[in-house]
Amino acid sequence: MAAGGLAIFAWASCCALPLALSLAGLGLSGTVWVAGQRIWFTLAAVLVLTAGWLIVWRDRKACAKDGACRIDTWLPIRLMGIATLLLIVALTWSRVFEPAVLSLLRGVR
Repeated sequence: MAAGGLAIFAWASCCALPLALSLAGLGLSGTVWVAGQRIWFTLAAVLVLTAGWLIVWRDRKACAKDGACRIDTWLPIRLMGIATLLLIVALTWSRVFEPAVLSLLRGVR
């Protein structure tokens, strides 16, 4: 769950985080620096999500092998799935979603 939370934080660094930091009083120079680090935050999100999926897979495999598991819950898998989908949307936004949204907005006028 922590990996999913960190991935969402890293994903938000391109848009929501600079806005939140400026509202918190960090100032424009700080938000510009954070926004400029988008590539590093995205790489960190990919690494954290990969580690999170490996941990989930390892736990599931160990549970199936010896049967001595903690209470089985789908919450970690759901959260990791949501974080993965958000990261995929963030990575494909400028090529896939943005042109479609812009053309839709132009048609509204």
